[in-house]
Amino acid sequence: MSIGKRFNGLVGASVALAAALLAVPVAAQTVGAPDNATPGVTPPPAPAKTDAPPKPEASKPWRLYEVLGTEPYFKIGLEHRVRLEHLVNDFRASVPTDASAIAFRTLLSAEGKLGPVVIGAELQDSRQISTDETPVNTGAINTFELLQGYVGIRAKDVLAKGDSLEVLFGRQTMDLANRRLVARNDFRNTSNGYSGLSLNWLSTEKHQVRSFAFFPVNRLVNEEEELRDNLTEFDQENTHQILWGSYVLLNSVLDSSNVEFYVIGLHESDGAVESANRRLTTPVLRWFRPAAPGQLDFQLEGMAQVGRSRASSKPEDVRDLEHRAFATHASLGYQVALPWAPRFSLGHDYASGDVSPDDDENNRFDTLFGARRFEFGPTGLFGALSRINVVSPFVRFEAAPIKSIELMTSHRLAWLASSTDAWVPAGPRDESGRSGSFIGYLAELRARWTPFPKNLSFELGGAVLTPGGFAKETAPGIQGAPSVYSYLQATAAL
Repeated sequence: MSIGKRFNGLVGASVALAAALLAVPVAAQTVGAPDNATPGVTPPPAPAKTDAPPKPEASKPWRLYEVLGTEPYFKIGLEHRVRLEHLVNDFRASVPTDASAIAFRTLLSAEGKLGPVVIGAELQDSRQISTDETPVNTGAINTFELLQGYVGIRAKDVLAKGDSLEVLFGRQTMDLANRRLVARNDFRNTSNGYSGLSLNWLSTEKHQVRSFAFFPVNRLVNEEEELRDNLTEFDQENTHQILWGSYVLLNSVLDSSNVEFYVIGLHESDGAVESANRRLTTPVLRWFRPAAPGQLDFQLEGMAQVGRSRASSKPEDVRDLEHRAFATHASLGYQVALPWAPRFSLGHDYASGDVSPDDDENNRFDTLFGARRFEFGPTGLFGALSRINVVSPFVRFEAAPIKSIELMTSHRLAWLASSTDAWVPAGPRDESGRSGSFIGYLAELRARWTPFPKNLSFELGGAVLTPGGFAKETAPGIQGAPSVYSYLQATAAL
């Protein structure tokens, strides 16, 4: 399909989208969750006293099922997002090139409830229109797919008065803890799905226990032309891959701070999809205090990874290696008790890389099914950094000058943890280590306007990767010039 055909009718589609977004009826505004909230974990109660000004009373967003009058027995939701992206000097390219795309994502969900029994489903349709020079993959395109389809129970007062229990069986999505290892992707145009059994128990004191055993779901359209034509092929569970885990959160146990510890296992073998035969166990310990006005917040996290794996998923690679890897995160922040909620933070991320391609060990940390946008910058056409073979200190500033506008800027330096391993998002590897280790400097800026929270939002952002010595030596597409990424997106939800 030609570039002209892919962009034919773009202006009309954009106008129609804008009209649809502006036509979203909203009963009242509500205050959404803060951007620095910990996803996947029920937040602990707010401190009893604070110097922050009182917040206005929040009202509920407009929802379709409320208009239909079907709550609490039946809920239905619809969300549509469109994002325009442009990348100058694609750092992955073998020659200097730019990339442009328009990504569309539609989510349609429904859930029925009868007593404690729930039945739910969610459809995802992710499409992309792009230039011929723009890389395409299943991270952007997965059309008309069953993202979730489950049955289960949700019950209260199971083990003690005030507690709650959720047990789901079927295809699901999941945000586990801080989303670094298992996540439902948000900025990325497609989301990870899993089929199996999950359990989630929440005590009266907001302590939490979760366990799960899943077959990850494979997105099957992989041929470039099929992806560019946005063809549909239903995803399938990978029964040669098992993801399991158990998680415990102890809420407000150490001076209003929380402790969580969990272990994740991944066991795979070759099947319809070639694999690196990973048999990994990843124990994690995290101590953190959520951000709140007028107090210090922090995170300290350690992730070990042991087991066996292969250096690649190539069919000819049959050598099993001892897997010994680890990753850490440390950060400290402070939110000033002012109406515009300025928050400053600084921190450091580390993820090990492979020391030598010739020894019997694999030291490269595996991020499993985690997300990275909330720490390492935008993904989409960009995604210059990840939690693999990296050493990266950072500073970050966030503020909300008015209730409907959020601003954020972050700045990172990045080195390879092992100069003999790859810069994985880009691909290059110098096994001699003579190209150095400095990847470069990443700066990000984002502005979000939410005129109707949880119903309508607009986001404008961008990132600049200024290449360091390693990137200049090994990434011909950069040619010493920065990679500049920008995007504009709009999201409407009913």
